[in-house]
Amino acid sequence: MGKQTPTTEYIDGTITLKDIVKYIAKKTGKPSDEIKLIIREFLDCIIMAYRLNHRVKIFDFGIFIPYTAYQTNVTSYPDGTKKREGPTRKIRFKISRRVTNRIAKEKKLAKNIEE
Repeated sequence: MGKQTPTTEYIDGTITLKDIVKYIAKKTGKPSDEIKLIIREFLDCIIMAYRLNHRVKIFDFGIFIPYTAYQTNVTSYPDGTKKREGPTRKIRFKISRRVTNRIAKEKKLAKNIEE
């Protein structure tokens, strides 16, 4: 396994809110409670935009795009009844080119380090 970069040393599979707070607190020297509050407010803004069916564009990161997915299949039950599910709301995340390029660059560096 290659050398871990400073940005990936705290990651163990799935990143949780606690991991993000811990990482930012370490980098900035700010109290964890303050950082957790800021991150929760940020997520609340995204939720509010989703509720209003608005896009959320974060420059050089990506766009959260809400959309409605329509169910096309029909569920049949043993008693002969059929049920069609209604539309569901979902969010698609479209990653920016800058992030995509950065990931590709880091993968290339990691591959070179392993060799």
